[in-house]
Amino acid sequence: MPTKTDYVTQLNLTPHPEGGWYRQVYHSTKTTYDQTSLASRYEYTSIYFLLDGSSPSHLHRLLHDEIWYFHDGAPILVHCFYP
Repeated sequence: MPTKTDYVTQLNLTPHPEGGWYRQVYHSTKTTYDQTSLASRYEYTSIYFLLDGSSPSHLHRLLHDEIWYFHDGAPILVHCFYP
C-alpha cells in the first residue's frame, strides 16, 4: 500500500497554504473576474490534494464550488457553517 511520501513524491505535490499537499493538474484557458474575491480566476481548475493527520486542511471559507474525488485512505469530516 502506498504511503503519504509515495504520493507526495510520485505526484510531485507541494505544501498547500490551507494544509495538506497539492498540485494543479489542469486549468481552463478562460478566466473571469470574481466579485466575491475581487480577483481574476480561472473558470475551472483541477488539483491533486492530499491530507493526513499531521497536516489537516485549516478552517477556511469556500468562495466557489468544489468537486472532490476520493481515491484512497480514510474518510474526512467536513464542517459546514451557515449564517
